[in-house]
Amino acid sequence: MRPSSITSHRGVGKWGLPAILICGLAVFSASGLHQLISWETVARHYAEISYFIEQNRATSFFGFVLCYTVVVAFSLPIASLLTLAAGALIGWPAIGLIVVAATTGASLVFIAARGLFRDVLCARAGPFFTKLEAGFTKNSFGYLLFLRFLPVAPFWAVNILPAFSGMRLAQFI
Repeated sequence: MRPSSITSHRGVGKWGLPAILICGLAVFSASGLHQLISWETVARHYAEISYFIEQNRATSFFGFVLCYTVVVAFSLPIASLLTLAAGALIGWPAIGLIVVAATTGASLVFIAARGLFRDVLCARAGPFFTKLEAGFTKNSFGYLLFLRFLPVAPFWAVNILPAFSGMRLAQFI
């Protein structure tokens, strides 16, 4: 028999990350931040942002990675804007920063999907995921690369789908 402290801790782990991700997406949509983050804002403040990045390179890189990780983890619809803005503002180092941040954010979504949402999403999106899941049984890694590079499925779905197929986190990363 398990002690009650282990059971309650396991429930927090199962619900914690998914609850945070859902709340973050809801706050982003309800707060109007999607209107604040736009090409107009970047263009209007381009000189100030560039100057700040130039003077505080390490802080800027760390802040960008943290921001981009949150955007990917919450599946916010501004990742493309951030990618292009980072290229314009940071330059070539943005490529490495984006890869690290996107991998971290996608891994958080993968972990959340493998925990709480597995049964719920399989029940609701069964036919959609069944079509895509067949490829994971043959060659998980190759199929994940195929889905990443070709716009066959939305990015958020590509982060969730491998969790249902039994892919390990290390292989996903």
